[in-house]
Amino acid sequence: MWIKLNNHFETSIHGLFLVGDCSGVTHSLSQAAASGLYVGKYLSDI
Repeated sequence: MWIKLNNHFETSIHGLFLVGDCSGVTHSLSQAAASGLYVGKYLSDI
């Protein structure tokens, strides 16, 4: 099963973000951590 994410790792459900290992996009622990930092920065800017 695939869930569509936008450029900010947000699902079609407003306010629901999938980051880290659950996003299916990252392939390592460092990428998972970076996705969390990216979304955190995005959320702090909106």
